[in-house]
Amino acid sequence: MKSQMFQGLYKLLKPSKRIPKETIELVIAYLEAGVEFDQIKNLMTLPYDTLEQFCSTVYKDHPQVYLKLKNLFSMPMILRYYSDYTLFKNQLFHQIYQQLSYPLILFVCIYTLMTFFILKIFPMIFLLISSFDITMPMLRWLYYFVVITYIALTIIVICFVILIVVLLKKQHLKLFVIVCHQYPWFKTFKMIYTQMFAYTFLLIYQLGASTQQILEIMRASTLSYFVGWLSELTTYQLEEGESLIESLDNHFLDDQFISLFQLGRVDNKIKEYLDTFLDLNHKRIFLDIKKISLTLKQITYGLLAILIIIFYQILLSPMQMMSFL
Repeated sequence: MKSQMFQGLYKLLKPSKRIPKETIELVIAYLEAGVEFDQIKNLMTLPYDTLEQFCSTVYKDHPQVYLKLKNLFSMPMILRYYSDYTLFKNQLFHQIYQQLSYPLILFVCIYTLMTFFILKIFPMIFLLISSFDITMPMLRWLYYFVVITYIALTIIVICFVILIVVLLKKQHLKLFVIVCHQYPWFKTFKMIYTQMFAYTFLLIYQLGASTQQILEIMRASTLSYFVGWLSELTTYQLEEGESLIESLDNHFLDDQFISLFQLGRVDNKIKEYLDTFLDLNHKRIFLDIKKISLTLKQITYGLLAILIIIFYQILLSPMQMMSFL
């Protein structure tokens, strides 16, 4: 009796932690195999008395989504939705990170090297040159070019960092999208959040929900801020009397998604057309990401070439100074 009381007290006082995705996947696999949760919790030594308690803990950061799903679907389906969406989102952003990480790290290294040259190497070399009362115009012109380039890059980096900090606030991020969504350079960002919107719609559609139920669930979604906001915008336009296609076609979502979704409704093959869109849009996203990555690489390689030329000129400077003696 005392041991049960202490166990209950421990569960209450124990800080809630996020359930590892491996645990969620294993529970889903057991449930889909027909194993009862009582057996699962004993096999995995889970500190949850019921499946509902386990699901509510999985969704502890997203209670509104959980309440919407709970009223419509079974607990295994709710877990599958969470697992599939989280996996999709993590894979998408991990792939983007993989494409951009190398050129960004390379850019940071080159920028650091330029800082070192400007603050340490150039002053020392020019002091040495002035002591010999000689001029090295090539080196001086390279120095001016590097300083101008460095100042321009510094301004760009500062502006980018300020933009990222400002956009961490959701209201600012929404305003940024509203202002910029029709500019051509915004296309890649639009394709990324449309991919998330389309995948979320497809996941809930596969669970058997109606269009209205899907939008209500997505509207309450805190799994993705953009998905929730775009669904809310679509719902408002539906309430104003517009059709579903007119509500979706608000210029915030990618045009190809609207076209394929409309064809899917006409042919009664929404799943097939959304699968096609997700596959094609994924390829389009990473073609654009590769172009951005290539541009960053070209810029950093160009800066590296300049630094190599400068370094070569610095190595030659002692010989040039000796020729004046």
